[in-house]
Amino acid sequence: SGFSTVIGEDNLTKFKMGVLGAANSEAEDLETITLKIDSGQHRVTVSGGGKTYIDQVMHFTHGQTRELRIRQ
Repeated sequence: SGFSTVIGEDNLTKFKMGVLGAANSEAEDLETITLKIDSGQHRVTVSGGGKTYIDQVMHFTHGQTRELRIRQ
């Protein structure tokens, strides 16, 4: 068993300004999605259009976040 989701355009939101209002010009044109998962080891796979962008096993501790940037 595991968690799997299909992300479409309607799931994405525009990137918001960074910490303490500091702009991040590289990320300002990106769209984002936030997924909440349990602590532990998870395989993270991001694919679309017949291409796999990320396929890695990652370990998450309570409260930890990760930012993955995908360029097409």
